[in-house]
Amino acid sequence: MLRNLVRPFVAVLLAASVSAAQSEVSLKPVLRKGDEFAYSLGMAVDVSQQMGEGQPEQVTPLRVSARLRMKVLEVTPAGAAKLEGTFEEAMVQAPIGDQQVGFEWPAAALPDNAPAVARLGETLEKAILSIDVDDAGRATVTSGLEKFVQAASKLDYPDDRFMGFFTNEKLSNAITPIFELDGAWKAPRVVGRGWQSTDLIPMPPAGAIEITTDYVVNEADSDTITCYGQYSLTLKRPENPADDVATVNLGSESAGGCRIVYDRHRMLLQLRKSSVTINTDWVLGNVNIKQKQVSVMNIRLIEQ
Repeated sequence: MLRNLVRPFVAVLLAASVSAAQSEVSLKPVLRKGDEFAYSLGMAVDVSQQMGEGQPEQVTPLRVSARLRMKVLEVTPAGAAKLEGTFEEAMVQAPIGDQQVGFEWPAAALPDNAPAVARLGETLEKAILSIDVDDAGRATVTSGLEKFVQAASKLDYPDDRFMGFFTNEKLSNAITPIFELDGAWKAPRVVGRGWQSTDLIPMPPAGAIEITTDYVVNEADSDTITCYGQYSLTLKRPENPADDVATVNLGSESAGGCRIVYDRHRMLLQLRKSSVTINTDWVLGNVNIKQKQVSVMNIRLIEQ
């Protein structure tokens, strides 16, 4: 009788162990020398401001997109890599003051009197990007955008929104999720479980917004692994703010999240879509400004 009781119990333990092992998945992007792949990048930011109760709301939209092809030139044993990148298309649309400025490339032939900002895309046609990816997945664009930045620096605009993410720092931030995959690869993941990360958005001198993301591996099949991340936002104020620094309050409706899809065949990020809404209320003396920022970022692997 004892033997009959023990055998099924051991079988259940073994079955559970096998089941747990099968539910573990790896989401590490794999780069090999000679590999080539392309991603579409899209960013949409809408900022609305209201200068006091009853005042009209002003909305400022920004749209940026690109198609970037990359080739792996070198991979170290530790997993760091050097890549070469080229643009296949690029676009920026940004209202600055009363003007709608930006560029689209490739585009139809521009007239002789076209504004200089409309010709910025032409500087990307022969741009060869040098991209370093460290063993933690952080991407750094080290060169290739010099002609674009040089041409943009000659334009007289009050801010640099017309440059989109076509600077070394901004493009590095835009493509890092392709290789870093939100830290998903740092350990084997289990379907139904997750991990957590924390990021800080500085808002000097008023403080910073801390974003805590709780991720979960939602499902996995033979083709893809899908993860979801839920954002929680917290306002971090300076300990001893100056008298002339505005007080900032974070609206309770501030929230966001992201969806990550990993391609198990190509062993690369297939899709990442993130969206975050940040509502803030700025007060300094009798001045009150309500601001809402909605940011959406899309990264999609282009089928070969």
